[in-house]
Amino acid sequence: MSSGGRRGLASVPDRRRELSDPGDGLFCIGDFRSVLARYNRCVHFVYIVRCADGTLYTGYARDPRAREQAHNSGRGAKYTAGRRPVRLVYQEAFRSVGKALAREYAVKQLSRAQKDALVVSARRRHH
Repeated sequence: MSSGGRRGLASVPDRRRELSDPGDGLFCIGDFRSVLARYNRCVHFVYIVRCADGTLYTGYARDPRAREQAHNSGRGAKYTAGRRPVRLVYQEAFRSVGKALAREYAVKQLSRAQKDALVVSARRRHH
């Protein structure tokens, strides 16, 4: 089975070949590689966490919730390590890592008041 020209997916095994016995409890719906490609399309995020001291930290992550946990366990940025616990207060999704990193840079250039306004506007949209 060809990888269809998708980079990075050629090394992903085709799990359907392992399903020789229908009674083994494994099910495969569709092509595993195409499901993986669909899942990975829009998974680049810019996020903001609020630290215990009230400051804001902006970063990039593939999974903002997992990154929040990393910050809270001390495995995140040096800045947040001494300001725990942190709470995820904003996230924005992008389809490309380049656009996410460009947005991260732009958000980091904002003033504190502008970041607070961004967090408040996002909260209003979701409530």
